[in-house]
Amino acid sequence: MINMRQVIDLNTELNQYEVYIQGLRYELDYELLCLHDAMQREEQDAAQMSKKRLFEITDELKQYGEL
Repeated sequence: MINMRQVIDLNTELNQYEVYIQGLRYELDYELLCLHDAMQREEQDAAQMSKKRLFEITDELKQYGEL
């Protein structure tokens, strides 16, 4: 039998997961913007750093089954 504390704990875990995933999506959007800016300014180093971080974020989202 499930008690109320277990329901609250499960709900808290799910909310933390959702908040974390949403944070990754915001970071993904931010890095896309940074990449676009770097490409517009023809800054190769900044573009490479953004691409690297984008790959890291997408890999993490794939691990969670969110992409």
